Amino acid sequence: MDFALRFALVVSSAFFAAMLVTTVAAQLLWMLAGHRIRQTAPARRASVVLWLRQLPWIVGTAIAALLSAPAFYFHEPRAIEDVSLLVLALAAGGLIVLAGTAVRAAWTLMLTARVWGEWRTNARWLAHGRAPVPVCIVDTAFPIVALIGWMRPVIVLARQVPEQCSPGTLRAILDHESAHFRRGDNLRRLIITASFDPMFCLPLGRILAREWQAASEMAADDDVPDRVALAEGLLWAARRTPGAWPAILNASAFEGDRDIERRVRRLLAQPEHGPRLSTTMTWALRAASAALVLSAVAGAEVLWLRTHALIEVAVNAVP
Repeated sequence: MDFALRFALVVSSAFFAAMLVTTVAAQLLWMLAGHRIRQTAPARRASVVLWLRQLPWIVGTAIAALLSAPAFYFHEPRAIEDVSLLVLALAAGGLIVLAGTAVRAAWTLMLTARVWGEWRTNARWLAHGRAPVPVCIVDTAFPIVALIGWMRPVIVLARQVPEQCSPGTLRAILDHESAHFRRGDNLRRLIITASFDPMFCLPLGRILAREWQAASEMAADDDVPDRVALAEGLLWAARRTPGAWPAILNASAFEGDRDIERRVRRLLAQPEHGPRLSTTMTWALRAASAALVLSAVAGAEVLWLRTHALIEVAVNAVP
């Protein structure tokens, strides 16, 4: 096969191999530090969990783009050669990951657009100064309160929400959804939902998705000034929500979820600030990351040569 095809296969195989190794590392990291991560403040916990869930993508992309691609491009002869079955299998895995992620992202966005299109036909726009995005009222049996979309987000309220909630509760609900907007939670949700990678096939992927969902809701709760009114809104939603909000939609929904009791207790108690990750550990990780980046830049040619040597081993591993 020609150079271009071998280049694509090698880069894709390096991407997938790095994802596999990083998934194992993430599993071990969660086993060792998951309990402590769960005890941190919701905003920090949501960020750490998101980073851990996307770690295979971060490492896989970095290995493929910064090591494998330049190493193969600059040091591989332009001759006609074959690649091993190992490289073909890993490359197929990489292509499946990319294609599956693209399909899941497109499906999520298409389904969200279809639902929003149905709601928008009878929507009534509400002028409300507390929300940083447009607010509309729709007629739906499901008592929906959600921030929907991420490029042009809209807060959607079912008609019964302003009719049955007190003004203070309605303000707290809008503050909660506005917090999701400021945090960019819908884009983060789309990233987690679309990710079709090795971690997606393991229980860890589902665990981290649930942990991020719970942490992001509590973080949005903490940004609401009137905590008592928000607790009333959660109890109102819990009594009237007939079922689960479709998780595949790209929306941050205000509903009575499985953590309703815990969230209400947090809101009625004093704001809790979980233990912070060790400052020494945080700065050590930052210093180590900076050192790795600097060493990679300074010794890029050496790294590429060694990476190319590893690629040759993989290419010739199996006839």
